[in-house]
This record gives sequence, structure tokens and C-alpha cells, in this order.
Amino acid sequence: MSLDNNGDLASIKERLINEYIPQKYYHRHSDIDIFVNITITQILNYKTLLSDELKNYIQENYSTNYNYYEDIKEQKDKVIKQYMEQSSKISNENKYKDSILSYDFPEFEVYFIAKLFVDGMERKPECCTKLLFNSNNINQYISMRFKYKDLTIDSYILLELYSMQLPLDKNLLATTKIYLFDNNLNLGQGRHIFKLNKIQFENNNKIEESDSSSKTENLEREDQLDSVGKEIDSLINSFYGKEYSNSKDYYGKISEEEIEKKKKEWESKPKSKNNPPPNFYFNRDYQKPILKLSKMEQFDSKLEELLRKTENTYVVIKFPSFKNTVIYEESISKNYNKVFKNSYRFDLGGEEEKKPYFKYTTWVFDPVINRAKKDYTSTENPVENKFSILTRTNDDDLIARDIRLNPYNRSQINEVLNMPDFIELESKNITLFWSYRYELLKKNTPYALTKIMNSVKWGDPKSENEFLKNILTPWKTVEICDILYMLSRKFSVNKLYPNSNGVVNNFNGMKKLREYAIKKLSGHTNEELNFILLQLVQAIRYEDISLKNVESPLVLFLTERCSKDVILSSSFYWFIECESDTSDQNTKTSKEEKEITEIYAIIKEKFMENIEQNKDIAQIIKNEHDFKEELVKISDALSKVNKVDNKKKELRNLIENGEKEQLQNTEYYLPIDPRLKIKGTISEECTVFKSAKCPVKYTFKVTEDTKKYNHHEDKDYMRVMFKYGDDLRQDQLILQMINYMDSLLKNMHLDYEFTTYKTLATSKSDGFVEFVPNSRTIFDIKKLYNNQILSYYKEISNNDKNELNKKLDSYINSCAGYCVVTYILGIGDRHLENLMIDNKGRLFHIDFGYILGKDPKPMPPPIKLCKEMVECMGGKGSKRYEEFQQKCVNAYWVLRDNARVIVNMFYLMIDSGIPELNNIDNLKKLHEKFVPQKNRQEASTFMLDNLRESVDAMMAVFMEKLHAWAQYWK
Repeated sequence: MSLDNNGDLASIKERLINEYIPQKYYHRHSDIDIFVNITITQILNYKTLLSDELKNYIQENYSTNYNYYEDIKEQKDKVIKQYMEQSSKISNENKYKDSILSYDFPEFEVYFIAKLFVDGMERKPECCTKLLFNSNNINQYISMRFKYKDLTIDSYILLELYSMQLPLDKNLLATTKIYLFDNNLNLGQGRHIFKLNKIQFENNNKIEESDSSSKTENLEREDQLDSVGKEIDSLINSFYGKEYSNSKDYYGKISEEEIEKKKKEWESKPKSKNNPPPNFYFNRDYQKPILKLSKMEQFDSKLEELLRKTENTYVVIKFPSFKNTVIYEESISKNYNKVFKNSYRFDLGGEEEKKPYFKYTTWVFDPVINRAKKDYTSTENPVENKFSILTRTNDDDLIARDIRLNPYNRSQINEVLNMPDFIELESKNITLFWSYRYELLKKNTPYALTKIMNSVKWGDPKSENEFLKNILTPWKTVEICDILYMLSRKFSVNKLYPNSNGVVNNFNGMKKLREYAIKKLSGHTNEELNFILLQLVQAIRYEDISLKNVESPLVLFLTERCSKDVILSSSFYWFIECESDTSDQNTKTSKEEKEITEIYAIIKEKFMENIEQNKDIAQIIKNEHDFKEELVKISDALSKVNKVDNKKKELRNLIENGEKEQLQNTEYYLPIDPRLKIKGTISEECTVFKSAKCPVKYTFKVTEDTKKYNHHEDKDYMRVMFKYGDDLRQDQLILQMINYMDSLLKNMHLDYEFTTYKTLATSKSDGFVEFVPNSRTIFDIKKLYNNQILSYYKEISNNDKNELNKKLDSYINSCAGYCVVTYILGIGDRHLENLMIDNKGRLFHIDFGYILGKDPKPMPPPIKLCKEMVECMGGKGSKRYEEFQQKCVNAYWVLRDNARVIVNMFYLMIDSGIPELNNIDNLKKLHEKFVPQKNRQEASTFMLDNLRESVDAMMAVFMEKLHAWAQYWK
């Protein structure tokens, strides 16, 4: 039967309407004026896609990322058991160790690319998902830039599955065609499975697995599945059907009584394999372990049983659900008119109500012009329609709620969404985001909230109230990057730091915005707050504070929260102490800067009064202050001594015979880690470095009761440098950012073995730097080992092959991580004396005097990667070098996904006094490092090009030789 024959096609439709669609109401696909969209929810039987060769490759190269599998699994089982045994006694504040229970072990590192084909032609652009790690936690929503009403009967989505763990020439694993209309001309709805056709290799060429059941003809979707596949499809579709979607607590907000009942049933029977403990899983919505319902357990066991019967891999796709069946129909027939006489309006949810049929489109209802035209359909030219929308007053809330985005405006909005939050919007973009605020709210559009904030008429109570009440409050996902932006100078309510919104008096709206941000902050853990505490202290300067009143909402929140935790208390105290330091002020210091310094000093006094309620923490802070003052006295005395050798002798004399021998006989808490307590030094290991500021290195003895907090291999000692007369705030910021990036990567199950040594500026002219023991510069290693870094690794591995491979794995991991973060942060002045390797093989960087693209060397390479570093990996083209490249791309992908929070953390530091941050153009360059306008594939190529350029850079080789020559003649 030919589908091109209009007569045959009409008869098929008539038969389908009469026989296969018994319900009274249905929809035409041509009436659905929304974008084609699907959600990828799960991958079933993933490992069957991998040959033994590929499995071995992944095991050899990526197993080091998952070192703690058994330990964490054991902890998770322990917490679940505790919950089962003490469920009624555990307080809500405990939260059942979410960080353990919510940890999903990665099964793979893959992503999908989706391409839409209509009438045999690909419709650009293609869509790419995020990097995926676990088959049970995907939920990747894909929206194509093409509408349902414009589909042809043979339309399909080509889904390609790529692996980030495999070489670039073998990373395409499988493909599948997802036809949007089935054999009965019905549009797909609900969840269905599709077989992933494995890609095979012949002579390094990719060939899709031949499969007689894989049809290229349209209308043959069911034939792609064998009998087992159809059973799985039916099982999944019925399990996630209406019963599931309409039952809010289907997965079980199980009462404590039911848990106790299950527990007693389990305890009453003999313990054996036939009597396993009750089945729990961690529910992220309720943030607690939840008992599985019997239907869930039956579903899991049935699905597992079916999957054991097949070697196929399937992807689970969730299509949008409509109230009724949607059929392929482009024009209205006589039969169609009869059926649609009393139709429902197309809708995605809510109560069903009978309404006269009309086309569901992006129409805009005008209460004056089109009062009676409720079936009005816009047919204007897109440009004219845009002009009409932009020229509306938009003061009417009803009008704004009815506006729908068209493709032209959507493309403009997407372009602006890729810009930094702090960029001033053009007037046309301000109107665009304000016009479509409700549409963006409905879609929970990522990155849109801050752009809508920028389009609000701040100072106008009506505009402010509508945004705060109708947009901000119901916004579903407020991320940490949004919170930081709300607290930035853009929304300053302090006249010492004028905001860029032009508001100078009526700060009511901005105050409420900042209070909302603080309310959201209160839901974050202490560990999360500690990562951004430096920025939050800077945000205080934008609060409504003065010398007469320093008790702003942010100050009250920070002082109360920090006073309850020793790590937060210590960090907050030293950050405030640094801001209240007047040592760098002179006659040229502005009146405003002097006033804010005095304000910080008052806040410090208020904080010290507040922590008196917790005497233990107050005592630790005072002890740290005394410790720092003792080191200042020693450094001040050394500054009066000439020559480094004389300084070293005087240092030992001061330590061993100083006044009351304070360092030897007094217990002190270390400011860089207040959990560590030290008493006494190893004076022969204490020394003064040959440097302009003559920093002093101390080796302290750690007390027995605090050794467990020492993360170094030798837990008996803590080695610290105290720098006097040196501003460490920039180093402190960069190391904070590297530490934060490390946490972002670890959250995605990627461990790059960063050596995030601690740095703390205790004033604007002194501070602490944690000393990393058993480490050497690459400059020294090259000099000692005849330019062969690999020879150094062989020596520290005692020529043990397994140990050597382990250390080289650590080298490649750490090298890839630092290459990416130093590129993003624009770390300059990279030479072989500020690249170091420790005895575990981990590479790390020191000395961050040049950041955000500044560099004293001409034409520096994008990434510091010298020839010898690459040779240690086996050289370009080697297996280890390919692994290194892949790890760089992986890290770059994850950090690109978090670009906004990284940029906004720097944006909050613009008034901190760090010179490189005063220029907003430097922050724009930082944002450009993430190439937000590129897709994932283009970004991968971009990173690989930077690596290639860096390795081949001739100027870098010349400058390195020049630097070595200068060191020789020092």
C-alpha cells in the first residue's frame, strides 16, 4: 500500500478513526503548536554495548576514579540499617547522611546527540545532553527547534550514544531511530523503549550492527523490538502510566507505622537469603530513605528477569502526554469535523473541561482588539509580530501571562542567556525578557532568572512587586549562582557602592531580593557555605549598613551561622580581620574605603561578642589570634637581620630561646585548619627562604588528640609557611576556586587528585601557606634526571612496575585537572619552577601572582604543557596521552556546565582590592574561556586545539630556556 497515494492514505485515516480510536475526542498533530520534545529517562543493559576490548580499555584507564566504591557502599548499607532499626528515633536534622545515601556510583560516562529528520531532511540544530553517569538517574529533556504541527508522517529522531571513556575514533557506541508516529498514525505518548543498535568496527571503520528487525521504513517502530523487548515496553509503559503520574506519593511517603510493621515481620522470621531486610531506596524529593512499595519491588524484579533474557540494549524515552490520542492529520476532513464537534482543548494537564474546538497556538489575547476572538490565531510575519509584542506596554499582567515564544524570539533569548549575568542588557533585550517572563517561568528556563532580574524596573514598586511575587517566589530552581548574583553589587543597597540599576533611594525591592537570597542560603550545608564564604563576606559591603548600624540581614545570617561551627567561625573571623586591616591605607585612600574598613571592624567586634556564647569556639579564635601575633613578632625581628644565613640562625635562636619559649611550650590552633592543634616545633627543620619577602617555614608538632585531622602522610607534623609583608589574598582566592572546581568534578564522580594546599590571608600584609612535603619542582627534576621526568617516577616507584603505573595514573589525572583549571582561570607566569610533583606522582601548581590572562611573558601558550611533560606520558599519539586528552575534555565539560557560578564568584570580588578584578573586561574574558556559544562537540575540539597549540608553542620553549639561563646566573 503506497502512502503517497492520497486516496489510500485517506482510507487508512478513515479506518483508523473508526476502528482504532473509539474515544469521542482526539487531536490533530497539526493543531499542536509546541516544539517537539522527548525525555531520555534510562538506559537498560548498557554493558552489552561494550566488547571485551572496550571493557578492558575502560577498566585500565578509568578505574582510578572510583577508588572508594567498597567503602562508600559499606557506609550506605550501614546508614540504611541504622534507619531501619532506629527510624522512629532519628531526628529530621540528621538527614540520614545525605552525602552518602545520595551518592550514585558511575556506571559509564556517556552523552546523547539527538537529530530530528522531517521529510527525509535533518532539521538543525542538533541537541546534545549533559554528561551522564548512571542509568537510573538520567532524565535528560531534549527540545528540538521544530514544532509538532510541521511534522511529516515519516518524521523521526536519530539518537546517537557517545562514550567519553573511549578514544575519539571509537566513542560512538550505538544509534537508534525514534519514529514519532506509530503504525496506527498515532503520535507517541508516555514511556517507551527503543533498541540501541551497536556500532561495530572493521579495519577501524565504524559499521552499524546489522539487524533484520531494524527498519528504515516509516511506521515500523514496533518491529524493532523482539518479543522480550515488547514485554519490557509494555511493563514500563504501564508502570509509569496514569496511576503513577497522578499519584503524588506513589513511591511512598511510607508512615513510620508501616516501617515498624515491616521491621517486625522481618525480625520474626529466621535470617536467611530467603528473608532479606526490607528494601529501601534514597528518595531525593524527601531527602531520606524510603521503603519500596510492593508494586515497585515487583516491577524491579520483573524488569530484571526480562533483561536477563536478552542481550539487547534499550533506551527509555518519555514522550509528552496529551489528554487524548493525537493522530497524523494535516487538513480537516468531513469525518474529522464530526468527531471534533465537541472536542476538548489541547492541554498537558489540569482538569478536563469541555470547550469549543480551537487551534492551540502562540496567540496573544488583546482584551481591546480581540475581546470576542478566543479562537484567534496569529498569522503575522514573525518580525511584525515581534514588533507588536515589544511595543506593548506589558503593564497588564493578563497580557504577559498569555504571550508565547515564537522561534525567532527564542533564538534571541538563547543568545542572551549565553552572556554573563552582570552584562548590561540592551533595551530590546530588556523588553524581550520582561515580555516573556511568564513563559520563561513556566519552562523553568535555565539561566533565565538573572536575565529577568536585569529587566525589572528597579525603583518602580509595581514592577518590583510583580517580579518578587509572581516570578521569583514560584521559580522552581534557584541555583547558587543565582543567589550569588542577587547579593552582588548589581543589587547594592549601600550608597557607598552604587548599583548599576540607577536606584539611589527606593531600595525596598532590592532589599527584599537580597533577603530572599539569604533565605535560600539558609538551606545550604556548612560545607557548601564554606566554599563561598569568602564571597559572602565581600557581599556584606553591598548591604544596607553604616557606622551607626551594621546589623543587615546578611551580617546577622553569617554571624549566627558561623558562630555554631568552628571551621566557619575561624574562616569568617580571618576574612573579616583582613577586610578591617588598615595597614595599606594612606592619604590617598578614599573616604568610602576608610568607612567600609571601619564597618568591617565593628562587625568583627560584634561577631566576637556573639561567639562568647560558645566558649570553646571563642577560645579557639583568640588562641589563633595569639599564635599569629607570635609569628609576626618573629618575622619582624628577622626583617632587621641582613643576609639569609644570618636570618636562619636568628630564627632558631628565637624559637629555642625566645621570650618564654612560646612556640615550644604553648598549645596553639592552626588558623588554616582550626581542628589541628600544635605544640612545639622541630627547630632544625624551620628555615627562612631566599626570597624578596623572606617567608619562614615552620615544622610544627601536631598534638595526639588532633592527628586524625591531619591529611598529610606524616600525621605527627604540620609544615606551614608564614609570609610577612606579603599580600596573599589573590593566592587565597585562586586556591579557593581550584578547591571549589575540585568539588564540582568530584560531585560528577571525577577525581583529578588536586593538591589543594591551604592558604589564608590573615591581613593584607601577612598570612599562612600550607607547605606540601616531599615535593620537587619540575625544573629541579629535569636538572637532576637529565630532562627525563619519567626517570624520576621510576626512582620514587622503586622500579616496581605496578607502583610506577599507579603514580603515572596520578600524574595524568592531576596534570589534566590543572591544565584545565589554570587555562580557565588564566593563570600566568607558568614556568617549571612553579610546577611541582610530590612523591605520590601528583603534579600541582604554586604561585598565582598573575591571573585572568595576565602574563609577564610575551605570547604565552594557552596551557602550560612542556615537551618533557608530554614525553612522560609516552609522547603524542600514545595511549596515555590520549587518555590525558580525554580527561581534559571531561573536566572541561563539567566546569563549562558550572561556568555561571565560577564567574559570579569572581564578580562578587570586584571591590575586594585585588587589582586584576577591578577591570570588568577581565571577567568577560573569563566567561569567554567557557565558549558558551559552542555545543559540546565544538567545545571538545576547542580544548584539544588548545592542548595541541600549547605543546607545539615555540615561544614557550624559548622563554623556558631564557628563564633557566637566568636562574643559572643568579
